Amino acid sequence: MKEKKVLLRIPYNLYEKIMSISKQQKMSINAFVLSAIVNALPENEKHLYSRPLRLIDKTKMACENGQLKHLFSLKDFKQWIFEYNIINDATGKPYSDNSINSLLSNSSLENKGKNKNLNEKILYRKKINNINHYWFDI
Repeated sequence: MKEKKVLLRIPYNLYEKIMSISKQQKMSINAFVLSAIVNALPENEKHLYSRPLRLIDKTKMACENGQLKHLFSLKDFKQWIFEYNIINDATGKPYSDNSINSLLSNSSLENKGKNKNLNEKILYRKKINNINHYWFDI
């Protein structure tokens, strides 16, 4: 889908409200605004536009449908991203190595309550042969 960048000026108090809601829903401001716009469309047009999926959601879906092993390593994860051309829906660009590495680390249940990032803590992690392996409780 071709995208157009737009400068949107909004009152500061509305910006604060959007920030608060987007944090609660664990999504970027861009994704939140896009989903709000799509929600305002007529029902018969909404299916033409989709809310960007978070990488953690794509990962869970890949495990559920067999694209990615249920017990996967960073190497497996990066291979899946490469093979299936997984890109950031919000930007249309590939995920950076830093994004990939931090997603796995920051989404680990071991970090629940320890760090203040917005990553949902839903991944189990276990070190096997000195390599971290990850899985979902599905």
